[in-house]
Amino acid sequence: MNDTKILQDDLDNLQAWEQDWLMEFNASKYEAITFTKKTKPVKAEYRLHDIILTAVTSAKYLGVHLSSKLSWNTHVDITAKKATQSLNFIRKNFSCCPARIGEQCYKTGWTSTGICLVILGKHRQAQYYQS
Repeated sequence: MNDTKILQDDLDNLQAWEQDWLMEFNASKYEAITFTKKTKPVKAEYRLHDIILTAVTSAKYLGVHLSSKLSWNTHVDITAKKATQSLNFIRKNFSCCPARIGEQCYKTGWTSTGICLVILGKHRQAQYYQS
């Protein structure tokens, strides 16, 4: 028995479990992703409630962006983009503020993005803050 058949059987078993427990999964909220480094991966359609699950190349799970090619590029690109947007917002809106306020903005940015931010002070010198 191949892997795709086993996975589809598991999805069918979930449907039986739903009926036993009087629950229902919303199939339109689910996606299918295949993790492989093969150049010609196995193409399979998975169904839940006779709805074909959308095949995707990346998915977010517990805050981590997973790529079907087992690469960190997608996660790093999205995280870096968010950090850059936060930094640009802080630079634009708080560059004329006293250093104390810049430090507060930095610390808030650090805890929300997990990425080190640089605040440019009045004298256009980079100030690095440690949290």
